[in-house]
Amino acid sequence: MNKIITYPFCESFIDNLIEFIDKEYIQKGKDISRLAICFGGKRPSLFVKRELAKKIGKSFLPPKFFSIDEFIFYVVTQNDNFIKTNDLDQCYLLYRLAQKHTPSLLKTRESFAQFLPWTREILRFIDQLDIEDVADEKLRGIKENAQIGYAVPEDINRLLENIIVLRGVYHAYMMENKIYSRGFQYRRAKEVVADYELREFDAILFCNFFYLNRSEEAVIKSFYEKGKAILFFQGDERKWPVLSRISRNFGCTIQEGKEPVTPSFNLKLYAAFDAHAQVGMVREIIKGIKDLASTVIVLPNPDNIISLISEVASLTSDFNISMGYPLKRSSLYSLLEFIFQAQMSKSSNGYYAKDYLKVIRHPLVKNLKITSNETLTRVLVHKIEEMLTGQKNSDISGSIFVHPQDILGSRDIYPLAKETLDQMGIASSRKDLEEILFVLHELVFTRWE
Repeated sequence: MNKIITYPFCESFIDNLIEFIDKEYIQKGKDISRLAICFGGKRPSLFVKRELAKKIGKSFLPPKFFSIDEFIFYVVTQNDNFIKTNDLDQCYLLYRLAQKHTPSLLKTRESFAQFLPWTREILRFIDQLDIEDVADEKLRGIKENAQIGYAVPEDINRLLENIIVLRGVYHAYMMENKIYSRGFQYRRAKEVVADYELREFDAILFCNFFYLNRSEEAVIKSFYEKGKAILFFQGDERKWPVLSRISRNFGCTIQEGKEPVTPSFNLKLYAAFDAHAQVGMVREIIKGIKDLASTVIVLPNPDNIISLISEVASLTSDFNISMGYPLKRSSLYSLLEFIFQAQMSKSSNGYYAKDYLKVIRHPLVKNLKITSNETLTRVLVHKIEEMLTGQKNSDISGSIFVHPQDILGSRDIYPLAKETLDQMGIASSRKDLEEILFVLHELVFTRWE
């Protein structure tokens, strides 16, 4: 089996990969759960699993999927037991080490708050040095620094000797206390990878890497030389110098065929003065596209996705958002947080009223279409809020803790809600409102207990 496989940019990488797995493993009856598949990020694995499910047509044990960060972590944990630390802890650690070993770095920035922005620059720099496996010898002298290929801040250049000292004690501290930064994980993986074959896998498929940093290259090359790794590329070294470096270091050829495949496309460039103008321009462009189902919009910055959807929502009702929009900023995430918090603050006296209100006031809850008209749910929630917050006098006003049963049996909620609904011209009965409130409590409180 060829250990270096190249696909043209003009072809679907996922489809070709599935075809390879089918031909070499599925059709031959091999256990694909003993395959490891490593991509640069996490998302491609979702599409590979989906296509494998279509191909196999029944339940199966899938391969083990990794992003490159996860694979590096997996390799290092074969040898070291360590924990990952958060950004602020690493910053404070570097600050304390600088106080002790390189106090000149703290000149005019003695407090942690003053040193914090500087600390982040140093940590970023050290992480890049570790990932690219740059030795201290290459840093001794400002002139040599230009060979590294990084845009290093000028202050760091002037104090490079101190950075070398700080990097050394920082590494020693992490090794001793087993708290590894991302860059140090890559450094350690390069050091320990030669001792491991990862026998739990029959093969490791490294897929669609375009650029390999020095540590990634060393780790992948170690498994390649052991005959464990199969490398999949997309592109041609004759067109892409970065692939030439990989082919040279691995002693292989990365070519699409006799000649590089030249894609045919019609490239148009547009300019706008800000993000909102850009999404407005996108709306005008897709107005003229007939096949929206085959159209992809790629956003470099996921923060603009809400503005984009607002602009194009009138043109299509279906969206497949497959970019890294932060889950924590989604409505569903906040609803789950509120539900969990309500359960955590619950006592024998009932639910904490503030946490109860956070749940039922959430847009995904108060707009639930439990009956034929979601307005009934919304009005009920508003009336409960008015009573619990004291805007309306009732038998539950001012309660610090509330039982759902007490609210369901309140004598004041339903007349107030019905009065409002009558003014809106919406027919309702007490039975309808009681049913809505019961179902609402079941969905977001009772079932979570």
